[in-house]
Amino acid sequence: MAYEIKYTITTASKSNVNSVVYLYEDGYAGAPIEYQAISLQLEYIPSSDDTFEPIYVSQLSLTIDVTDDIENMPNFTTLDDRKYFVKVVSGGNIDFQGWALSDDV
Repeated sequence: MAYEIKYTITTASKSNVNSVVYLYEDGYAGAPIEYQAISLQLEYIPSSDDTFEPIYVSQLSLTIDVTDDIENMPNFTTLDDRKYFVKVVSGGNIDFQGWALSDDV
């Protein structure tokens, strides 16, 4: 499996730190497709004192504007849980990484 960046989705925050969401797809060969984010929300859902639980239990919600390029928009309706690997980078730091699951489309 060779995952390559297929989409880059950029958003800005009030603190002037840009966040970039990278969607990697297995077997993709081409230039990254760029979209703007409308909203980005990273939620940690720990329910115990386990130090590592925020790493295991977290959720990324992302709204993107695909109006100008609907032909290339990501397919989040797929049942393939390993179609997209997601990485969120803010100011050089990795804030989140995991698989995009089609739980709420």
